[in-house]
Amino acid sequence: MLFQSENVLIEAHQSIHMYRLMNDSFERHGMSTTKSRPRATARAATPPAAAPGPEAPMGEAARGEMRLISRAAAILRAIADHPTGLSLGQIAKETGLSRATVQRLVDALEVEGLLAKSDLVPGVRLGVEIARIAASVHRDVALLVRPILERLNAEVGETVDLTMLQGDAALVVDQVQPARALRVVSHIGTPLPLHCTASGKAHLSQMSGQEASSHLVHPLTRYTDKTITSHQELLAGIANPADDCFVDDEEFASGVCALALPVRGLVSGNYVLSVSLPKQRFDESRGTVADALRRCRDAVERMAGTGPAGHRPAK
Repeated sequence: MLFQSENVLIEAHQSIHMYRLMNDSFERHGMSTTKSRPRATARAATPPAAAPGPEAPMGEAARGEMRLISRAAAILRAIADHPTGLSLGQIAKETGLSRATVQRLVDALEVEGLLAKSDLVPGVRLGVEIARIAASVHRDVALLVRPILERLNAEVGETVDLTMLQGDAALVVDQVQPARALRVVSHIGTPLPLHCTASGKAHLSQMSGQEASSHLVHPLTRYTDKTITSHQELLAGIANPADDCFVDDEEFASGVCALALPVRGLVSGNYVLSVSLPKQRFDESRGTVADALRRCRDAVERMAGTGPAGHRPAK
């Protein structure tokens, strides 16, 4: 089968740097979950064979470290859901942690730049280090997804794009083109309008109606005679896509069509996979392309632990 279950978890790959930052910070703040052991100053004699007994202390230490990281992650997630910031008491309520634990963890995360506090603005907010890590994560996503884009391109023989939402546009972050003379070509870094492209509609589908409306210009620009310029008609179509795929049937450019699906679970970004092709091949191959696109989407979501065969670790 073309798209087999991927054994790489994007979320784990993306968290290594943050894990190290937090773990180092906690140790500097004296927040180790186990008692420290003195370092040996000389080579210890070979100990006798140990008799069967309870689990080694290292197992408890590892679990304690993971609990500490999980609590810190819970705090970061809680604050991420409240852009205006949270007080220590609110963080404790959101996470179920004691206020004393929240205070210690927030202080450690603030030192690392992962959280920020200000005398001028109440509440704890995400720090600038989070933004720096997030930027590198978006680059990593394109690299990790690239092999699956290439497989999809090989199967359908058409242009495959990965886009992410940036402001009021769908930004092309990666593209694989087919080796055929007649093909659809854009460029990495190209911003695409949301209301008349398959990728743009898929991005809008991940928002509430009110949020989607806020991303749409007034009035909607007409690019071809098939461009939908009614907000109501556009949002109704996004709420009920045909065959779960979002379609651009010459709405952005005459002679160009596309199918797109959103990808869930890739960090906090709003990502979309799409296939673009000339109109003369679209009607005949639409079903085949849609099936291949779904398999691609499922493969990426399995990598993120959110697909049909995926799962997320228990929190």
